[in-house]
Amino acid sequence: MTKPSIDSSPVSGHVSASYVALLFDWLAQAHPAVLAEMPYTRPAAGELNRVPVHTWRTMLDWVAARLGCSSFTLEVASHVKLANTGLLGYVASCCATVGEAFARLQQFEHLVYSINALQVHSEGGDIHLRWGIERGRPGHCVDTLA
Repeated sequence: MTKPSIDSSPVSGHVSASYVALLFDWLAQAHPAVLAEMPYTRPAAGELNRVPVHTWRTMLDWVAARLGCSSFTLEVASHVKLANTGLLGYVASCCATVGEAFARLQQFEHLVYSINALQVHSEGGDIHLRWGIERGRPGHCVDTLA
């Protein structure tokens, strides 16, 4: 089992508890034995919770260590549904264009991911998404699920 590399720099901000619920749902389906060992609790349903990013990073790093791989977050991310994104996902789904959806995402991103602000750049027909490092570098696992 390899331990993921952790950027120990301080990071401020929070993520939506719906991201944590997504992780718990994925573990229940894909790795129930890991979920049974999980030292963290699932957020209560229906609550508007926010989880400090350092707690989220610690949780993801714990799972990565148990699975022996930090790329599990790509598989978790592939299971995101509209319900996991809350109001922000609903707002984006009502937009007529991808550009409009990203504009709404930038406007309300802090509700689900308040670490580093999203910057959207369009160049030659391509859309580039970038998150800065102003509030710290949360690490590979957090970045993958942002």
